[in-house]
Parts: sequence; structure tokens; C-alpha cells
Amino acid sequence: MSHLDKQERQARLSPAQQALFRLWKRGESSTGNNNRHITPRAEDGPVALSFSQQRLWFLDRLEPGNPFYTISVAFRLSGSLRVDLLRESLNRVVQRHESLRTAFTIADEQPLQYVLPLTHCPFQEQTLAIPPGPGELQEQLRTEARTPFNLQEGPLLRARVLHLNAQEHILQISMHHIISDGGSMDIFLADLAAYYNALLVAKKPQLPSLSVHYADYAVWQRAELTTEKLAPHLEYWKQRLNGIPPLLDLPTDYPRQAIQRYQGSLLEIRLPASLTATLRTFCQREGVTPFAALLATFQAFLARYTGQKDIVIGTDITDREHAETEAVIGFFVNTLLVRTHVTYEQTFRELLRQVRQQLLEDIAHHQVPFDTLVAELQPERTLSHSALFQVMFSLQNTRIDSTTLTGLQLERLVVDSHISRFDLLFDLFDTGEQISGVIEYNTDLFKAETISRIFNYWLTLLTSALAQPEQRIAQLPLLSDAERRRMLIEWNTTSPRIAYPEHCDLAALFTAQVNRTPDSIAAICEEEQITYACLKQRVDQLTALLQQHQIGPESVVGICLDRSILMLVSLLAIFQAGAAYVPLEPDHPRERLHLLLEETAVSLLLTTRTHLQCMEPGRRQAICVEELSHQQATGQPEPIQPQPEQLAYVIFTSGSTGRPKGAMLTYDGMLNHLYAKIDILQLGERDRVAQSASLSFDISLWQFLSPLLVGGTVCILDSATMYTPSQLYQSLHRFNISVLELVPAQIRMLLEERQQRAVSDTVPLRWLISTGEAIPPQLCRHWLERYPNVSLINTYGATECSDDVTHEIIAKLPDEQSSNVAVGHLIPAMQIYILDDALEPVPVGVPGHIYIGGQGVGRGYLHNPARTAETYLPDPFSAQPGARFYKTGDVGRYWPDGRIECLGRIDNQVKVHGHRVELGEIETVLMRHEQVAEAVAIVREDAADRHIVAYVVPREASLSTQVLRTFLQQKLPEYMLPAHFVLLERFPLNANGKIDKHALPAPSATFTGESYVAPKSPAEELIAALWADLLSLERVGLHDNFFVLGGHSLLATQTLFRIRSIFEVELPLRSLFERPTVAGIVDELAQLYEDRATVDEIARIYQEIASLPDEELP
Repeated sequence: MSHLDKQERQARLSPAQQALFRLWKRGESSTGNNNRHITPRAEDGPVALSFSQQRLWFLDRLEPGNPFYTISVAFRLSGSLRVDLLRESLNRVVQRHESLRTAFTIADEQPLQYVLPLTHCPFQEQTLAIPPGPGELQEQLRTEARTPFNLQEGPLLRARVLHLNAQEHILQISMHHIISDGGSMDIFLADLAAYYNALLVAKKPQLPSLSVHYADYAVWQRAELTTEKLAPHLEYWKQRLNGIPPLLDLPTDYPRQAIQRYQGSLLEIRLPASLTATLRTFCQREGVTPFAALLATFQAFLARYTGQKDIVIGTDITDREHAETEAVIGFFVNTLLVRTHVTYEQTFRELLRQVRQQLLEDIAHHQVPFDTLVAELQPERTLSHSALFQVMFSLQNTRIDSTTLTGLQLERLVVDSHISRFDLLFDLFDTGEQISGVIEYNTDLFKAETISRIFNYWLTLLTSALAQPEQRIAQLPLLSDAERRRMLIEWNTTSPRIAYPEHCDLAALFTAQVNRTPDSIAAICEEEQITYACLKQRVDQLTALLQQHQIGPESVVGICLDRSILMLVSLLAIFQAGAAYVPLEPDHPRERLHLLLEETAVSLLLTTRTHLQCMEPGRRQAICVEELSHQQATGQPEPIQPQPEQLAYVIFTSGSTGRPKGAMLTYDGMLNHLYAKIDILQLGERDRVAQSASLSFDISLWQFLSPLLVGGTVCILDSATMYTPSQLYQSLHRFNISVLELVPAQIRMLLEERQQRAVSDTVPLRWLISTGEAIPPQLCRHWLERYPNVSLINTYGATECSDDVTHEIIAKLPDEQSSNVAVGHLIPAMQIYILDDALEPVPVGVPGHIYIGGQGVGRGYLHNPARTAETYLPDPFSAQPGARFYKTGDVGRYWPDGRIECLGRIDNQVKVHGHRVELGEIETVLMRHEQVAEAVAIVREDAADRHIVAYVVPREASLSTQVLRTFLQQKLPEYMLPAHFVLLERFPLNANGKIDKHALPAPSATFTGESYVAPKSPAEELIAALWADLLSLERVGLHDNFFVLGGHSLLATQTLFRIRSIFEVELPLRSLFERPTVAGIVDELAQLYEDRATVDEIARIYQEIASLPDEELP
């Protein structure tokens, strides 16, 4: 019996009400109103199912022969066991309770239950020659628990005994939930013990007589819970549950499948004795039950863990309010939905009071059967998760542990059937001495270690809430002190493998390398190359010229040049002068160039005579660097020692207002990143690094400079080469390039070139670096399968934080089920924090906002203090005064080993029809199709709706959108399916090689969604007419959704019953959920007959017969 049923109600009654309640329980109410009494039914024939039974019957029809609702308990019996008396005791319990002899049938399209002429309990006995180990024993228990029952044939109970030796035995009892529940199992075991102990001494057991049986209760319930009586309760629930989220979006280890398989496992849990004592003291002080307190902490935990504030979970409520049912075995449990709006600002005590009050109101309306509620609310139907709630929380008082068999010691064993009916179920038992139980979880969603962490997070929050109920919900910790330290300190402490400079003088570092390798090749660009000594000479010349133009610290110099050695000279000269640069792309629109020039107020412009014409010549100072030999400076450049916080460069990124934002980066951040690349890539004199990016892409900086600090060579490649795979392959071999950095789209083009043109299977690369955006796991697999000797690195960073802050060396093929590739560990002197909305660190595996701190964090946005204040925030975890961290706008999570997974932009997690959808997951699944080369998913809005559009670049022209839709239907929940598919020859790319989502074309067809298409064939017309009749509709279209039209579980079974009577085939109930349209059902029938014409012919004949007058019927 759950706390919800007795304690929560009775705790709120006055003494007078409690006295009246006791009289009412004994049938002695002074009101004299006896219409609620349950009396024996008049006849012993088949009767209707109770509402709870009807739900399980439907679920059994949905998955015929499934073991999902088998209750199985096991005990280790130590001592001398009388098996003959145990068997007789089992038989007597079966004879005592009609429900244990019940089976089910169908008459007139309605399920019925009837009592079998059964006098014994199915029983097996087995002696094991070799005692099994714990794993082997659990496997035996599991096999028995997963053996399904046949509801039509019965019996729905069985028992067995395994003899380990003369003094050690295992007793396992299994029964279907449709005839029992948790409280009934207590009754069963108590009755069994009573009979066994009495038979042992040849006495009659002391058991109360049963005035009614479960079938009597079912008849009473059907008569009592009429539509009229349920109406006010239904109205309450419709208001209470209005607008509930369709899914409690728990962070999972694996993507949710299109059709849940109910695969699960159990974790045994126990509250520490000291915590249980604290809980009881707390409840007594606050005037609440343990259930209310535990439920409130669980809902607070879910709000913190998921980031959702509207929490809806299920719990069990037992309808044993009548004294005559207290000793009856049967399925008395109904599911109660508990909805709580949690805010981070409220205290736990306030939340507890809120939960207690809501429970009292909900319990007052608990009579509504759950299936009736589902039918009334009409939630979106999907086979990917359960309707209305996906997480359950239960606390029951139990007597099982107090069951005694004379001469035997009993130890209860947990039976893990590897089944989970929900995403997550906390099933707790209060024995009076301790609170323990199991967490049942879906193994298609969660790993075992994740569930262990979830329990510990809840335990931490529970402990804190009971100790300090005045804490705000946002302050209740999920992490232990050790976990918090690991995340904030240990995972943010990275030791470099090389010595990083103690100063920020890039020019001095470059000069030192020139002195070590003056004659080595510093840079190559097409046919031109230059040594370190010559490069230094040209840099000194330009530096002196810059200083003549009063260029120095905090000066901003514009660079408007094509990628070339001149660009490299310009960069080094600006840094040697202690100044900063801003990139100006020559091929950008003139209007944008003018905007950037005005925004930065550049002191000087480095360009060419040709490009100068686009830069409003005469308005600002300019040096045409190709004429440098004619602009000799007098003397040597003056040495400048840059300061750490001194401005090094300004790079503009897109802004949400349409005006670009200029991110300002410093010398110390720049140097730290340059050496991080040297460190990670182990760069040396023999390396040749491809300079593959435009100067406005921040990765260009390390490509230019890091090689020059270790004696390597920069190989400058122009844009035409970078976007022409054949030329890129040639350049790799021509220049013997060892390090190449590309965005995923370029990596894909490179692989396609190899496949189409059968180019060389070898490349000189040591490293391939993926940058700019998330690399799909499938692309990683393709690269590593073709080039296993070339190490692949995934990176993550932000322009505002001096480029990359993490690196992940992908040493093995990503798992095929992976949606993302980790971005790895931090570079030295940087920190990453993954935080919730209250700026508290989130647990491992939980998505949160990514913040970046440390040496690389820039100064903010140029001339934009408001935007700077929004995204560069005081770092609450830094010991350095004035330290700030950067709010990236990205979502990420920690893996258990401290590696980081980036889940995309915050705005890439969208809501469609109430569901939170990760567009990257759709893209990942699309990429698994062998004919898909590239895939992008976006959300579009029109006047009618908000919907997902998938864009695909196919490998073969034969690929159709219907093939893609069918493919996704098999792998994704319905709510994640794109409304449109658009096939393109190639994706539009922006200047940095990333996919330009703004340039993707709108779907050509207008999104209509609910357009009516009339059925045409005889079978289509017949099924549509059948639905219209059942659903009381004038017409049903070919593509109308059965459940959207008002169908529910019982109507679904009636539909298939009628289809079976017409077509004489058994259509699985699952088929109506998978294909809930007239067209889908007709296709299913055609597959069963292997002939569409036969289906139409049967439908035609049936319609002809149905149209005959009664007198013409045979």
C-alpha cells in the first residue's frame, strides 16, 4: 500500500474526520449511504475488465507475448524446506483467490475476464547439480521472469523451486500484473506463509474470509465510475494537465529510437540509515509524509538535471478504500500524474508545501482511470516513448521482508528481467526500518554508470534539502564536493609538454628562431619561397616603415591582401611594432569593407595598389606592400615589448542585429594558443603546415605563425586550391605537407575526390585537423578507414577566446550510434565551465551552457560595451581579481573521463510542436544512409506552422525523398521527422568554408500539413468508412492520422478486430501505431496478402454484401 493512498490523505483529516473514516472503513458510516459498497456479483460468468486491467490488456495486444508486465519475486530459503507443503500452500492460495485463476477473452469486440476451473498452482522443481554463481543464478531468474504469459489461455501465475543443496533453495514466484500488483504480492506471500506454517503443525491458518473477489470489484468499478460521475474529475485533469510538455527530456547516453524496445536493467539502491532517520525527523517537523518529501526532492532534482521547469511524472495510487478489498489479490493500482512547476528561485520548503497541496488536490480526483485520461487528452501518439509521462516515482510500504516461513531464513533477491517500461523508474520500499529499492532504466537510453550517478546526484540534493530547506532550488547541490572540485579545478588544469614563453614578445621568439635556422625555408607560396633570414629582413623593413607612420601599441592596422608571403610579412611586422591587425578580405563587398574600416578606425592600411581602389583611397594612410622596395625606411625598427593584455588583433564575426561584432584579442591569448598548437601537434623543423584559411578566419593565425617558432615551413595555399580537391591533393604531395586543417565540408570533398578519381591512397600528412563546425562521426569513420595512418584531431573554440581551446585526438573509429564526436581536453592556461541557468556546474552527461575562461579570453567587442557586458561575465570560479569568462552560446556536456562533447548552438536545439529537438541528431542519422553525402536540418516557419526541413546532397541521383522519409521513420521518433526534404547538388558555403544555412532554398512545395486526400481504391474506401464509423466522423482522408482524429487504445483494438473479421488476417496492433493512416493500413494488409489486388477484391465483395437489403442476405 503506497503512502499516497493512506498517509497522505489521513494526515490531513481532523480527529472527527478520522473517526468517521474508521467507521466508513467498517461499513458503519452514519450517513447510511451504501452505494459504494462492493458486493459479490450475481453471476459467475465472464465480466468486463477493470479500467487498469483494460490498459494492460491493450498493451499486451500491442506487443503480443511480451513479458513487460510480469511481476517476479525470488527468495533464498536457508534451512529445511518441505516442498510438498509449499506446493500445497500454493494450491490453497490459488483456490482462495479467484484472480489467480483468471484468464481473458474477447466477445463483441470487448475484452472480458473469466475464472478458470483451476485448483492448483503451476509448479516446477529442479535440483542443480552444480551451485550457480551470482551471475548464473541471476540469468536463471531472468529467464523465468521473461517467459511471457498467455492472457487468453492462463493461468497467469507460476512458481518454481531451485535446490542448490539440501539446505539452500531458491523460490521464485511470477504472475502477470493484470491479476496482481505490489500490494497483492504482499498478500500472496502472507497467505502462502500462513498456509505453510499452519500445515507444518497440522493446524488451520488464521486468515480472514473473503467476501468479494477482484471480478466483483471490476463490476462495481464499471457501475460506479460512469461518464457522468467522472465528468467533474476529468474536467479537473484537463485543466491540471493543459499544455504539459510531451516529453521529459532527460539527458541520455544514446539517441532515442523510433520504436522503444523496453530493454532495461536494474540498479539496487538504499538510503543510508542516517539519512532515513533525518528524513523521518524532517517529515515529523514539517507535517508531511516521507512520500511527499521524497517526491519534492525528486522533482527538484529532475528540474535541475533536465533544465525543464514543468515536470510531469507518474506514480502509483492504490484503490483499496473498501475494507472488503484489503485482503484481495488483484490489480488495484491506477497511475496518477503529478505535475509540478519548479522555479529556481523558490526555496525547497516552498516547493514541498506546493507539492503537498497539489498531491491532496490530485488525490481527490484520482478516480479517473489513466486510459480514460489518455483518451480524453489525446496526446501525440508515438512508439518512441510512453504517453503523458516517461519517468515514474513510487514509494510503497511493504511487508515482504517480514514474511516468515517456519524453519527457514528468507533473503529477498532482486530479479533483473532486463525490462524497462519507462525511461526511468524509482521504485522505493519503506519497511519501517529502512528505505531501499531499485532504479529501473531503459538501456537503449542509459548506461549503467549514468544511472549510478543519477542516484548519487539525487542523494546529494536530498541530503542538502533536508538539512537546509530554506535553500533556493538553484542552490541545492547535485555534485558532491569531490565532484565539484574535479570539474572546476582538476579538469581545468592542463600541464603542457613543452615550455611556454614567459613573455608575449612574438617578434623576439621569431628572431630567436631566425638565428637558429637562418637558411631554412620559412614559407612557400606557389612558385615563391623565402628563408628565415630573408623573411626577417623584409619584416624589419616593414616594421621600421610602420613605426615611421606612428604605428605602435594599441594601433590597429588593416590588412587587405590576398594570401601570400606579403601577408605573412605584414603580420610579423605589425606584431614586431607591438600593434594589432584587422583582416579585410579583398573579395568582400565594398560596403562591408567600408563598414569595417569605419568601425575599427584603422591607423594604417596594408594593401596592394589594385585593392586600394576599393578602399576609398585618400581617406586614410595606406602602404602598398608590393612596392615595399621603393618605400625604404630609415634605420632599424625600434624594439617593442608587448604587454600581456595589449591588443593583438580584431576579427569580426556575424552579429544577430545584422551588424558584425569585432572581437578584440590580446597578445598573451594569442601566444598561448600558438604554443598550444606546437604542443599538441609536436611541431618541429621537419613539419610543413598548410596555411589554408583566409585571414578573417582566426585559424589562419596559428597556421602562419606556429611553424615559424619551431623552424618549420608555412605552405600558403590560395582559395582556388582549397576548394578544388584535385588541386589540394596535388599541393599536399607537391609541398610534402604534414599538417592540414579543414572544415568538415572540405574533408568530405577531399574523400570524394579520392573515391571518384582513384587518386593516391597515401598522403604525406601527419595530422588532419577538423575545425569550424562539428565533424559528423560518419565522416571521422570514412577518413580513418581510408587514411588510418593520418591522425585526426577534432577542435573546439571561439574567436572571442583566441581560437581553439580544446583538442581531441581521434584514435579509434567513433561508435556507429554516436551523434557527436568529443572535442577533447583543454589546452594549457584555459578553462571551460559547463553551467546551468544559475551558473552552477552541471553533472557529467548533462547538457549545459559552455563558458570559456583563462588566458585566451579577449577584451570584448570593439565599440560595443552592451554586447560585451552580455557575453563577457565575471568569472565566479577564478581566484584572479577581475577575471572574466566568455558565454559561448554553445551547449555541451562532460563525459565521465573529463572530455567535452559540444552539442551545438543553443539555437540549434529547437522546439517543434512542444518537443525539444536537436537538429544535429537528425543530421547524424541522415548521414548513416549510404546514399547521403551531406545533410543539414533547419527549422523554417511560415504562416501555417513551424517545421523541420532536411537538406541532403545525395551520392546518387536516384535517391528520393520518400526513401529518406522511410529511412528516418525507422530510426527517429515521429516528432523529429522533417516535414520536407530538399535534394541539392551541393550546399552553399560561406567565405570560411562552412555551410551557409541562410542560403539554403525554401522547399518548393507549400507546406499544407492537413490537406484532405480522398480514398480511391475499394480497400481504402472500406478502411476509411470503418474509421469514420468508429470515430463518428463524416469522412476520413487517405493520410489522416487515426489518433489525431480522436482514436485511442480501445478504439484501436476494435478497429483491428473489425479488420480481422473482414479480411480474416491478424493485423498486429503495433501496425496501427507505426502506420496510423488509411494508406498505411491498406499497405500492411497488402503485405500480408502479398497482393494489393486481393485486398481490394475482398473489400469490394464485402461492400457489395453490406449494401444488400436484409431480405436478400443469405
